[in-house]
Amino acid sequence: TNKPPKPAPVAPAAPAAPAAPAAPECPDELCCSITLEPMYEAQTCVPCGHTFSRGGLQWHLQTQRDSNKRFSCPECREYVDPKKLLTAFAVQNMAAKYR
Repeated sequence: TNKPPKPAPVAPAAPAAPAAPAAPECPDELCCSITLEPMYEAQTCVPCGHTFSRGGLQWHLQTQRDSNKRFSCPECREYVDPKKLLTAFAVQNMAAKYR
């Protein structure tokens, strides 16, 4: 009567580490309307004053450049001089806590 050996007892699994708290949801005013993410390196179009993340705005301007279109604000379509974009430090500082 050869009985197979009993399996060794399995140690209980270690408790899972608590999940990191989720970042609070970004208010619309601090999210880029192009990327839909918190404004990283926020830039403001002159003269209309609409603000976007640098990456989103550069992507938009590049698509206009590629199609030989005049540079315009993605929000209101007003003419934008890419050399006169302003860094929106206050917006990017407020949006930083939502990344």
